[in-house]
Amino acid sequence: MRVFNFCVCFALIAGVMGCASNNGNDDISKANGSQVKWKHIKSKDGVEFDLPLTMEITAGEYTTLIDGIEVAQGSYGSNLTAQPTNRKDSVNGQQKNYSSIILENVLGFPGQYEVLDFDPNLYSIEDMRQWEPLFKDKFNRDLISTGHKLIEWYPMSLLVINGMSCLHFNYTRQFQNNPEVIVHNYTFFNNDRMHSFGYSYRISETDLWANDFGKVLQSLRIRKSIN
Repeated sequence: MRVFNFCVCFALIAGVMGCASNNGNDDISKANGSQVKWKHIKSKDGVEFDLPLTMEITAGEYTTLIDGIEVAQGSYGSNLTAQPTNRKDSVNGQQKNYSSIILENVLGFPGQYEVLDFDPNLYSIEDMRQWEPLFKDKFNRDLISTGHKLIEWYPMSLLVINGMSCLHFNYTRQFQNNPEVIVHNYTFFNNDRMHSFGYSYRISETDLWANDFGKVLQSLRIRKSIN
């Protein structure tokens, strides 16, 4: 029975994200009963997805100085993060809306990981039971180190999304007395690399974000590595 490389998988949680660039194509699609514009994000290492224009890239964007002012170059470096465009608005001293999308990539060597479309049936329920406490403990320790607390942990699972197999982690976290946040993380294995794609939002804002994030996940595509 093959097993996942836990040490490296743990490193992925705080790993280095891949470079990405925006090809500038927008689309119009129906979301939450209204027309919402979408932007297509395509990374240099083969990860692409659609991003609603209610969100924007806020971390990892390359900038250049023009007349002493930082100007975005339209491409992205490590630690790709997207957040709401209205994130600077506040209500009663708190950010008006909160959500995030994070893409992380870790490079390994050929054959180090499962292939992108591996058969989840290769792994048993007993395998999952053995792995889950390790992952839960790792996530919990990482949350504590950043001042968060784990409110609820949901059973991890093996899923197939758009023909790509992945580990799915789902939990609720809280920072101090701020609103609780639901987190979904999808870890894809791809021969010589791993990709972590995750999104989160306040539970109280589920109606605002869940539908759009479902569409984001449906749009996710990863180029299969054949190295």
